Amino acid sequence: MPLRITPLKNDRGSDFQSDKCNAPNRRRQPTRDSFPPTGKSFKIGTSTVEERERLAAKITGWRGSQSEACPTSIERIADSSFLRMSKGVQTASLPFKNSPLPFSPASFLVSTVHRPVLFREVSAQLALSPGLMVVDGTVGAGGHSREILPQIRPGGQLIGIDRDPMMLQFASQSVSGDDVHLCQGSYSELAELLIPMSLSTVDRVLLDLGLSSDQLADRERGFGFDAGGRLDLRFDVSQGRSAAEWLQQSSVQELTRIFQEFGEEPQAERIARGIAQHRAASPIETAEDLAAAVLKALGVSRSAKEKHPATRIFQALRIAVNQELEHLERFLDSVLPKVLNPGGRIAIITFHSLEDRLVKQAFRDTTRWNNLTKKPIEASPAEIRMNPRSRSARLRVAERLA
Repeated sequence: MPLRITPLKNDRGSDFQSDKCNAPNRRRQPTRDSFPPTGKSFKIGTSTVEERERLAAKITGWRGSQSEACPTSIERIADSSFLRMSKGVQTASLPFKNSPLPFSPASFLVSTVHRPVLFREVSAQLALSPGLMVVDGTVGAGGHSREILPQIRPGGQLIGIDRDPMMLQFASQSVSGDDVHLCQGSYSELAELLIPMSLSTVDRVLLDLGLSSDQLADRERGFGFDAGGRLDLRFDVSQGRSAAEWLQQSSVQELTRIFQEFGEEPQAERIARGIAQHRAASPIETAEDLAAAVLKALGVSRSAKEKHPATRIFQALRIAVNQELEHLERFLDSVLPKVLNPGGRIAIITFHSLEDRLVKQAFRDTTRWNNLTKKPIEASPAEIRMNPRSRSARLRVAERLA
């Protein structure tokens, strides 16, 4: 069972929830109130908050909350002295207290801020029941998996996969047990990731191809121009080139192609030339640098009421850096048909037309799939009001034919 400690009191006697979380988008600098009062230890698993504070500072230096969550609203699995994860096809145990982690130490203490989209619709379309083998191929913070797990118990197995180790950390707070397996890797490597579990096929697969709110808030990788930070954009920082390196090394023609194909940006060439001029004077190293270069190239200023002019550029770079469309094509063409049992279901949530087009085309193959959603399922007006990012979500579902 998770151990939940919230709210904590600061040394003025008020709770953190009231004086730290009323303005969720404010960037906060660390203060003496950023952790529980000195001298008080809150036991979580086999380590204390004070121990984790010292570890976080030792690894990279804690710089305050990177998300919209209150930094001391702590949710931690009580027996989480070890996080069982898989790296590729190799299983390893990572002690929380001693392992260097390749992401912000704020995640030791911060709860996820991400809201899964189409929550009820996904659960209904997957037609879950006890004993099923279910893959959440983009487990993220575990929002969908938390709903799936009780419905496949007893006897079922949940396999959560994500390329981003930070998101696996969040997922470990949401789902746990002997029937849960968290693996670092791509869903396009699903067949290989199943081997250590002595599995070759599964009954259900879910992909949510959207970017997590937690990733958007992470200043270490610059996923959002509002969060700022170093321009990296990789889900797994140990793989490939960062977005800053792409921008520095790519020709104007290559940048134009990327912005056109992956961002569907009508001003692609103009922006590419503007970036080339900017980098000639000074390298584009941060999300703020790129946003400023795009604004200058277009000769516009940002309006708070309108979509940022750099939105498509960030999308295009992220897709290129992570080879997102290549992973999805490989999964749909050669991986999914082999690992999904006859009668099994695949549910995919997309957020832009490039992904949706690939999924739609794949499900048209009537020799493999019974398309259960002739038109994609969209978020309800109520969900969009609660979670504006769900407005572009599209859910498509298909059943594997024998």
